[in-house]
Amino acid sequence: MPPDADPVEKLVGFGVLSADPGDDPALTPSFRAAWHETAETLAGDPEALDRAAATVTTGDRPRITVAESDADGVVMRADGSWVGQWPSRTALVADLATERTLAGPAWDALGRAERVDLAARIRGLVEQCPTCRGPTRVSDETVESCCHTTAVIAVSCADCGDRLAEFDPSPSPFAPGS
Repeated sequence: MPPDADPVEKLVGFGVLSADPGDDPALTPSFRAAWHETAETLAGDPEALDRAAATVTTGDRPRITVAESDADGVVMRADGSWVGQWPSRTALVADLATERTLAGPAWDALGRAERVDLAARIRGLVEQCPTCRGPTRVSDETVESCCHTTAVIAVSCADCGDRLAEFDPSPSPFAPGS
């Protein structure tokens, strides 16, 4: 796969998306089934989640800490150092399910930043919550911080309310993660 391929082309190449010209990208049935099976395993077993996090983030097994915070979502640390942050535990489960489902030489050859970006895009396309299997919904929202407000497109579970992803509004049907 060419390194300069756009994200849709890359995900089609990995068998994640079926993107017919003119159609919005959608997860392939085979990827969706494998991804949900993996997510269900990770969501139901905190030790499996920790093992997956350790393997994906560092390739070895340092002491991983996954801490939830109402204000900041979920923060992951490896041996005390910040590794990543997600809007919810559900988003972390989703990304780790993506990593596990796509694990292999081609996926592993991508840089970590690119894998994180592609995983966020996948989170934006899932139609069922990876932890409770409720339907996801897409909404326009405003996020406030100390200094400004920002319009975002949010993907959340309609049943449990967990946030899976936030994207900058874009005219693209497959907006990049930010």
